[in-house]
Amino acid sequence: MSRNSSNYSTKAGLTLIEVSAALALLSTLLVGMLVAHNRHTEQIRRSRQTLDALRQVDALLYRWMGSNGVIRRKASLDSHGTFSA
Repeated sequence: MSRNSSNYSTKAGLTLIEVSAALALLSTLLVGMLVAHNRHTEQIRRSRQTLDALRQVDALLYRWMGSNGVIRRKASLDSHGTFSA
């Protein structure tokens, strides 16, 4: 039994088109992962900024509040419900 080139299977390796298709698929997946990662990073940054702003507002309100939890005002209300300085 001699082996010649016609007996070899044509599926011994991958064709250039198959390799190119695989690389295109992998690069598409990689780009999708990078976009998702960047969006996630941006969302974390915005959440941290919002949390920092809320902490600052909370600290400011705490300074404005008296010990009884009522906002201290320099102006007071008169009997008609209007502010007087």
